[in-house]
Amino acid sequence: MLTAIDENGQVVNLLEIEVKELTGKYFCPSCKSELFIKNGEIKMPHFAHKSLKACDLWLENESEQHLGLKKALYQWFKKTDKVEIEAYLPEFKQRPDLLVNDKIAIEIQCSHLSMKRLKERTENYQVHGFTVLWLMGQDLWLKDQITELQKNLVYFSENRGFYYWELDFKAQKMRLKSLIHEDLRGKIIYLQEEIPFGEGRLIEQLRLPFYHKSY
Repeated sequence: MLTAIDENGQVVNLLEIEVKELTGKYFCPSCKSELFIKNGEIKMPHFAHKSLKACDLWLENESEQHLGLKKALYQWFKKTDKVEIEAYLPEFKQRPDLLVNDKIAIEIQCSHLSMKRLKERTENYQVHGFTVLWLMGQDLWLKDQITELQKNLVYFSENRGFYYWELDFKAQKMRLKSLIHEDLRGKIIYLQEEIPFGEGRLIEQLRLPFYHKSY
């Protein structure tokens, strides 16, 4: 996690402050338990729980990919829009990776998620008036066959048919796969567009499926 609450109740964002400037104690915004700072050679600096037993929102360690993608998209959104990283939403106890313009929840999914958990999180956002967009890390990229989880992460628009968002941390690109369909052998066919991180206004890039495109 990249944010914490300091001893004065203020939010500390590691993307906006140097680790060497941090002093005192820091706490989880959701469970209020004390955190410590990890600043190793592999992963970027981040906060971690001393114990996860008391926190329902942080069930596993974040990968280098997940932390890096949150940073990249935060910086991209920040150029043109209001964005908060890991904003805690107490009314339904969820914490999107990014919250854009107060009402758009961005979830960066880098590992398997149960269908039950996906449905719960998505419906909670919708019931409380939020739009949620799921963007997939490497383990969930589309391949020749589509899984049940991926089917539930596919969106639809009249202009692009069924479409799917992927994030490539190594290449620093976002991919839109659209007009997704299966051939007679069940192999997935799609059109692909790549958008380098930082190019244009990200909120507009995410609206591409709703714009007409000539093929």
